Amino acid sequence: MGNATLRIGWELNGTWFAWSAKSNPADYANYWRHIVDAMRSVPGQNFRFVWSVSNGYYGWDPRAAYPGSGYVDFIGDGLYDAWYPHPATPQDRWNFLLYTNNPGGLAFWSTFAKNQGKPLALTEWGLVDANATMAGGSGGGGDDPYFVQQVYDWVQTHNVAFEVYFNTDAPDGRHRLDNGQFPTAATTYQTLFGASTTPPAQPTTPPANRPHRRRALTRQPPARPRGQPRQRSTTRSRGACPGAGAASPDTDTPAPRERCR
Repeated sequence: MGNATLRIGWELNGTWFAWSAKSNPADYANYWRHIVDAMRSVPGQNFRFVWSVSNGYYGWDPRAAYPGSGYVDFIGDGLYDAWYPHPATPQDRWNFLLYTNNPGGLAFWSTFAKNQGKPLALTEWGLVDANATMAGGSGGGGDDPYFVQQVYDWVQTHNVAFEVYFNTDAPDGRHRLDNGQFPTAATTYQTLFGASTTPPAQPTTPPANRPHRRRALTRQPPARPRGQPRQRSTTRSRGACPGAGAASPDTDTPAPRERCR
């Protein structure tokens, strides 16, 4: 579709995808510009592009791979309710995700987006089961309505263009809201975001050789008071890694921290 919003090379700051920008951020930025130039040359197109990271610090500054604001419409961040040190309170996890060692936390990327004159997008976010390997095996918050509430509050009070809940159970962590595994958080999500968490009807006989598909819960935010920034609503990254403590949102000094894989 010529009016699609496209998230190219997502989670570029990690090392788990072939398009990781860590080893050569300049090449990543150049290739991004090449893709955008090619797609914008199509007559009648109205594509929009999301430059998207995985929340957290992964040992380098991904701003070196930013292709320039002329090539980006949204700054994206993937956010998951996970932090390795256990036991951790919901408040501990949220503060870590918000102010994790910079450059990497939600507050950092929100400020970066603002400085670039771009809206932020939560391109994927979700709850995480306690045994998820994405959190080192013991860092997910499980049925955590506090996390859902904090995401909602952030969307309402910041310039967030859209958000997408990653409604699937992946190999490295479970996130689904519509299968009863997070009942309290699912109720909170439905109340706040207004999206159904009822599982869809399943076919009696599944189609043969059907590929796995990610399913996202998307919603438009409720009407906002006049004068507040516009918010809209789109899919999944991996959560924070073990081993790093919280840092002040005002600091921009990286602290060594590697992906927990």
